[in-house]
Amino acid sequence: MRNAYINLALPLYVFSEPMPPLYNVDKEYDEIMMGPVKVIPGKFSCWDKEHIDGPQTIQALVDLYKTKYKVKLSMICAGSTPLFNSWGQNMEARMGKEIITVLEEIHETEYPKWKANIELVVSGETEDDVDCLMPSLIYHIKK
Repeated sequence: MRNAYINLALPLYVFSEPMPPLYNVDKEYDEIMMGPVKVIPGKFSCWDKEHIDGPQTIQALVDLYKTKYKVKLSMICAGSTPLFNSWGQNMEARMGKEIITVLEEIHETEYPKWKANIELVVSGETEDDVDCLMPSLIYHIKK
């Protein structure tokens, strides 16, 4: 299906067709990561998301990835806010807390009641210390 776009500022008609998404695949050497990269859970695009229902603690999320994908999570971020990183200080205090509670403590404000989900970015390594690419995680908040 073609889409026609008309730019009213210019006498120009443009016909376009959407491109398929780019897929992430395993690589023996990735130029950005400077080493091998494993894609978990297999080939995925930027359109693919994992879903998890809350309430969940950070420890429960780390354990889930460890048992389901055999991945050691090294970072969990909500946007640009790191909720967990394996090399950080005082992470033990956050492990038993719910994800939204940690986010509220960091931002020192209450998470909006009208929001039902939050997008988390997770990264980690396999048991062989190979970096992993994983799709974004949609955390469904239960209040």
